[in-house]
Amino acid sequence: MPPPPVPTEPPPSTAAADAWWRSLPAPLRSPTAAERLRADYFASSASSDLADRSPGDLAAAMVSHLTAGIRRPPGEAVIRAVDGPVSGTGEQSTTVEVVAEDMPFLVESLTSALTRLG
Repeated sequence: MPPPPVPTEPPPSTAAADAWWRSLPAPLRSPTAAERLRADYFASSASSDLADRSPGDLAAAMVSHLTAGIRRPPGEAVIRAVDGPVSGTGEQSTTVEVVAEDMPFLVESLTSALTRLG
């Protein structure tokens, strides 16, 4: 198995997230892994949804969600409500973040439960 890539510094535009960047496992700090993460994270997002969000908001959303995933014990799901500014959605919003292994109907079940709660 080849050695893990050498970690790189965060891009200058994310210098404020330096402490978070350094807390990532070394393989996630490689340019290849970071680019793949970004591409995979936003792959199923509609272009119009992304166009309305600032780069800082999109970065905050990914950082918040990834932070939850790093803390997730294997085999368990993490579901948490996050204040809008932390998750990049603004002052008047709350985001529900879910990190879990592949589970059939998870999104539909959560959406249904949240809809029932109002």
